[in-house]
Amino acid sequence: MTTIEKKEWILKGESEIRCEVTEENSLILKLLSGTAEIFGVEMAVNKEYTFFDENFAVFSWYGCVIESVGK
Repeated sequence: MTTIEKKEWILKGESEIRCEVTEENSLILKLLSGTAEIFGVEMAVNKEYTFFDENFAVFSWYGCVIESVGK
């Protein structure tokens, strides 16, 4: 049985979280507040971003809160 985790991440200004998503799993990220970017592209607030088999980082210049769902 696979456990799906839902978690909130609080990023301070000029910090990042790094994500490694295997091909067997998926990860959904949603920016709840603040500003953040992935590969230099700004995320929209309350929009879900789904990732499969990918390594990337979410960076925030000024701080943000991100929700993650997945493994």
